[in-house]
Amino acid sequence: VLLAMADVELIIAIEKDLWPKGVVRILGPLLRSLGDKHGHMIIAPNPARGHITVKGDKKKIEAVKPELRAIVQEHFPEAEMPDELMDDCQKEPEISSGSAPTEASADGTESAPSNQIASATYSSRDVL
Repeated sequence: VLLAMADVELIIAIEKDLWPKGVVRILGPLLRSLGDKHGHMIIAPNPARGHITVKGDKKKIEAVKPELRAIVQEHFPEAEMPDELMDDCQKEPEISSGSAPTEASADGTESAPSNQIASATYSSRDVL
């Protein structure tokens, strides 16, 4: 009997123009080692598409994010930190158009509630 496991795929977008020449030779083994260290996850660079793909259990993906942030900072110094790797406390509040309630501040102006935080987008895949 084969059981289906739900793997999650996270795409970390980094602009193609910001990929230094030859970085894949360094990143490939580094990301593969990181994936093995965190329970045989798949972490692979794709410079042609301008992203790093991470596949595995959602909890493991969350656990590997701090190390991925350090790798992005080291190997892509000119790139902004991708939203997918930001901690909830590092993210800017997401302001919805029209549907979000607003809060009045001391000066009488309205602002979006401070508890609205963007989250990383995951897609589920069934793997046999």
